[in-house]
Amino acid sequence: MLLSNSSSADMSIEDPEVVEMLNQIEELEKKLFSHPLHKSQNEHQLKCFQRKAEVNYEIQQLKSKMCDSQLQKFRDELRNRSQVLKKLGHSDADGTIKI
Repeated sequence: MLLSNSSSADMSIEDPEVVEMLNQIEELEKKLFSHPLHKSQNEHQLKCFQRKAEVNYEIQQLKSKMCDSQLQKFRDELRNRSQVLKKLGHSDADGTIKI
């Protein structure tokens, strides 16, 4: 669905943000339709790109899990250190360090 500036005028859209978004959509659609893969009939090539997209998504998910895991390890270590400081009498019940 290619939109044109006249489309926004036809719909009586005057909000500059909406007009800008319509222009961006139009530009992206032009890029999409002009891309060689859009016209490609090579199913193997399309499947390869689809698999690549799936693998990239999986990579992002694993990176997110890894980051969460590292944060959890940091929290556990912080809690353990806080407990040790309390046992040694270097911090009070609120976790404030005594000098």
